[in-house]
Amino acid sequence: MALTQDIPTHDLPHWMRQAQHRWDWGLLLALILGLIAAWPFLLQTGLTRTNATENHVFMTDDYSNALREGRLYPRWSPNVINGYGAPVAHYYPPAAPYSAALVQLLFTNNAVNAVRVLYILSFCLASVGTYLLVRRHISPQAGILAAILYCFSPYISQTAPHALGDLPGLFALGCIPVALWSVDRLLTDNRPLDVLGVAVMTSLLILTHVQIALAALFLAIALIGYHVFVNRHFASGVMAFGSIIMGVCLAAFFWMPALLENDLVQWQKRASSMVPTLNLGGLLKPFQPIDPNEMVLRPQFTLGLPLIGFTILGLISALLTRQKAGFGLYFLFVGMGLSGAAILLFPTHTWLVGVISSCLAFSAGNIFTITQKIPARTHEILPAVLIIFLFAVSQPTWLAPHWNPAFGEVSPAQQIAYEQQGAGIAILSAEAPLPVTIDTQLQPNRFLLSGYTTGNLNKVAPIVSSPRSLINLLEHTAHSDRLQVQFDVSTRLDILTAYFPGWSAFAGNRPLPLAKNPATGLMLVEVPAMSGEISIGLGTTPIRQSAWFVAGLALVCLLLITILRFQRDTPIYIPEVSLLPIAQMRLMGVSVLCFIGVILLGATSNSPFNLQARPGYGLDNAVSLLNITQAGLEAVAFRINSLFFRPGDTLDIDLYWETIRTLSQNYQVQIYLRDIDRGTRWHRTELETPGNYPTSRWRQYAYIRDHHAINLSNDILSGIYEITIEVYDCGVTCRPEDRLTFFDNNGRLLGQALVLPQTIRIQR
Repeated sequence: MALTQDIPTHDLPHWMRQAQHRWDWGLLLALILGLIAAWPFLLQTGLTRTNATENHVFMTDDYSNALREGRLYPRWSPNVINGYGAPVAHYYPPAAPYSAALVQLLFTNNAVNAVRVLYILSFCLASVGTYLLVRRHISPQAGILAAILYCFSPYISQTAPHALGDLPGLFALGCIPVALWSVDRLLTDNRPLDVLGVAVMTSLLILTHVQIALAALFLAIALIGYHVFVNRHFASGVMAFGSIIMGVCLAAFFWMPALLENDLVQWQKRASSMVPTLNLGGLLKPFQPIDPNEMVLRPQFTLGLPLIGFTILGLISALLTRQKAGFGLYFLFVGMGLSGAAILLFPTHTWLVGVISSCLAFSAGNIFTITQKIPARTHEILPAVLIIFLFAVSQPTWLAPHWNPAFGEVSPAQQIAYEQQGAGIAILSAEAPLPVTIDTQLQPNRFLLSGYTTGNLNKVAPIVSSPRSLINLLEHTAHSDRLQVQFDVSTRLDILTAYFPGWSAFAGNRPLPLAKNPATGLMLVEVPAMSGEISIGLGTTPIRQSAWFVAGLALVCLLLITILRFQRDTPIYIPEVSLLPIAQMRLMGVSVLCFIGVILLGATSNSPFNLQARPGYGLDNAVSLLNITQAGLEAVAFRINSLFFRPGDTLDIDLYWETIRTLSQNYQVQIYLRDIDRGTRWHRTELETPGNYPTSRWRQYAYIRDHHAINLSNDILSGIYEITIEVYDCGVTCRPEDRLTFFDNNGRLLGQALVLPQTIRIQR
């Protein structure tokens, strides 16, 4: 026994060192914090249908149906473009919908609940990963603080999940700290599983969100550089970089075909609202609370004052102590560099706000280095005090919106209805381009739409039959069809599915000619005179086979490397990691429990008290209108950015609309300026859906913000202009007689053009 006590800790077997370590209560606390950040998805049923979350629910159900049919890696989305289909699943990263589909198949049997689970998992990954990474370099107290700052930063807690509904983006941002932690473990501990862990996390990020994966790769290289130049970990740095390369190869089954077969499709950009951009003022702007009466939430691309403030305090603490601060300072500089790049080079890549938030959260942990300069008796209460203060100042970011608990159906027929309502593509967010292989002007097929409505879907177009010809549908799946046919003469079958390389047809084991209809882009199958079974299915291509070979080879190499690392005799040195003291854990736990109580008492839809912002406060300082149309669409207010302009300036107009009844049509808005003195019209805008959200999907008595930006031309004449609004009920075309008629709040007729009661002056 005495001999064992003399052995240094790092020379003991790994299992003996594990036995000497007590439980890390900070890890449990970090997990609880992640669940608190995800409380809207835990305590509310259903999901919102006013952001891209709805699209991800439909995509999840598509993946789930494909898995039920035995298709382990779906590459086709069968219900888009009026049922003709498109290779959306082939070109978009699969990890988020695939993971949610697995949850649906194994646990929930419901796509809505599966997406909720993935949102919750994203918050937990973000919190736990941040804690583990920061704990290794600063302290467990710093890890807890960083986890709170990251999970309750405006982009992570509000913008991504509630304003944008960006499920893949949030999942990728949750994976970033875990991926960096795995890289850090490999660089310092170099355990047998670390190479595999780095490769798997790299692959997962690529399969979730390619752009965020590139940013995470930059952060990983920065972390490797920190260890190489500060800690002289040259050999492990090379190993970490090699593990990342292996992870890229592991995801080759997705990115290789998507990249090399990109020219097989046309990318159709769809109409969307003005693309938001990042700027310094916006990043530093305070986060505005959610207005409960606003139908579609406006994304706020800000870092938030709490995150900025604690980052500054962390910097001050680091400068005062200069000990254990290198990690935080390094990520502070990386975050500042990313901020500059986002503003100057990539202003439309708004997801960078989430990546910058992670860097600043890591850096803010330096605030606990100040404990070396304060009395020891305050060390115990300082973390709890900071947690309470942070929760208090972060109030707007944890007051999430409430939504309708009844989400509705997610069947293929509902995807078709979604398109016919003018809402876009059911499985893609409004700003995501659609990969198409058919003529974009191809009209819907009534036979196909009828099949969706009745549930008897048949992708084989009817042909002129004779008594001696027969076609029976045996089976239809997302990626295949089986037919029983009898033809006395050679017959051409028109398949109501878009052509894409990989589709093939067989009569038994004999291939049949399958080609693209040059007029429509749909598939044609030439069937000889025969009686028997025909199968049509989406198969593979040489590029896809090569991609699977690369991914499989990478997996085999990783497994062999991992086995060899387990068999090595070299002792593993694992640095001692400080754990959260029990006394501090109790105080911090009480603070967190109090915060949970505040949420239950004042933040949920069933809370006895209401901490939400005042309903309708977003209309404060806007000019009231209260002009209604005969359709029930009401213009309630407007706001313009100035009354005086010069040629070349931008006129920003915010119109606020609501409806007093359910609307059956999708209306469109047009704005123009009228020179009062000359009677001439200037800058007539394109017809746009108000608020970029179809009016047929509006709910009653909730307002929607409709933003218009008019760039005043350099040749516009000086004078006084009035702003005129017209609303059209468009069918195939928009005609002047299709305009809605406006009335004031007393019922007096105003006409088919609404003139705003404020004029603007343009002066050269």
